Amino acid sequence: MLRPDLLQPLEPSQRKAVVQAARTLQEAGFECFLVGGCVRDLIRGQSTRDLDLTTNALPQESRKLFKKTIPTGIEHGTITVRLQGHSLELTTYRTEGTYSDGRRPDEVKFGQSLSEDLCRRDFTVNALAYDPVSSMLIDEHGGLADLQQRLIRTIGKPEDRFFEDGLRPIRACRFLSTLDFRLEKDTEKALSNTEIHNRTALVAIERFTEELRKGLKSANPLPMLSTIQSTGLLQIFLNRANLQTPPVELSRTELCIQAILTKHPEMPEQPILARENMLAHYEKQTQSISDSSDWLIDIRIFCWLRAIFPGLPYQELIGLLRRWKFPNHTMLCMEASALLMTLPVPPKTAFADSQGNSPSKERATLADSSTEPSREWLSYRALIRQTLFQLFRILDHRLEDFLFSWIAYLDSFAAEATSKRECLQELQAGYRDPFRIKDLNVNGKDLMELGFQGKEIGNVLQRCLEKVWEDPTLNSRDRLLEIVGRPE
Repeated sequence: MLRPDLLQPLEPSQRKAVVQAARTLQEAGFECFLVGGCVRDLIRGQSTRDLDLTTNALPQESRKLFKKTIPTGIEHGTITVRLQGHSLELTTYRTEGTYSDGRRPDEVKFGQSLSEDLCRRDFTVNALAYDPVSSMLIDEHGGLADLQQRLIRTIGKPEDRFFEDGLRPIRACRFLSTLDFRLEKDTEKALSNTEIHNRTALVAIERFTEELRKGLKSANPLPMLSTIQSTGLLQIFLNRANLQTPPVELSRTELCIQAILTKHPEMPEQPILARENMLAHYEKQTQSISDSSDWLIDIRIFCWLRAIFPGLPYQELIGLLRRWKFPNHTMLCMEASALLMTLPVPPKTAFADSQGNSPSKERATLADSSTEPSREWLSYRALIRQTLFQLFRILDHRLEDFLFSWIAYLDSFAAEATSKRECLQELQAGYRDPFRIKDLNVNGKDLMELGFQGKEIGNVLQRCLEKVWEDPTLNSRDRLLEIVGRPE
């Protein structure tokens, strides 16, 4: 089938690099095709950064044809070719072998034809090939039909494909979210096969975590999360992390706002991990944050684990993430988010007038001569400063991005959670107040001049900070030194 328009979603320099690579190999007497997920995505009209090529040229032969190559996986037949400022993965045709460890072939056998190479791949939608020079699209396993029907189907018997590579069942679940596809009947049935589970148990935990993180970046991670749980695949990795507590059935919690952010039964049960067409809204709101996709993953991990393990202390959830080898920032976000959820809703009345009446926050400000902050409001603001101090100890310079990402997340996926959004806004506003020791207008040198020494200096600064939490107007050098006095 001719598809001269297939490369259109790519940047011009990418198209040029792909065609140049293929033409170079073909003019030297070899075959060369784009293959795998990049062809699948291009057919769907999506751009891609991962450009994979396959050829019958051996790695040593390919390296002689290009000026700049990197032997990234040469023992498996893969090199990286640098062209037009892009990296192209070029792999020699391979054939099937045995998989004793359930993940990697015992030995790499190079194939002679494209058909041999396509037969060894996992799913039909990933077994499409494209000749960038002739514009010929090759589909030997019904991948185009499955793309049209949005189906995840293995090539051949699912049990055979999954037994070869224990990660493939996890990948099948991940594609439910990243591609928004559904599972073909036999493929779905095989995911619950005990023998397949024994092979998946051999997979390195890092590979499981990598697939989980990819799925959590999708518009809707719920299909992936619910399927890995309902098929028993999740339990494999909970067992490997030595977590004895059984997870709550995902179908019962539905990962709704009520389960995550509040205990009030009247809260509407709206999904919190996904909302139709709202991922782009989150991405737009957080485009100024360089690691916004990491925050998205971290917040979703918090919401998911909090829902399926509602009674488990966050310290045990952090232990689970550590054993699953999640990055450190995910564990810090878990700890900070758990603290965030303990923060009560702001008082409904912030100010009281001279007659003791309490106008609403919306009607009154501190600038109004007839109003003064209510005692309840002053206590809440002190709690906000204390919470900021605790959050800063966890997140350090990432605290502002944490608050901003949570607000964007709620705006995008849980707009009904207005009370928690108010808490986050109060924390953001609290940045204008002194809440850290370095914000104090006294320092260790001032206290040493008064005669304080050693650990006593830190203790005194902490007492000063707690006073300033209660009343920021005390944060002047003279007032604080007056409060401190001299050592006894």
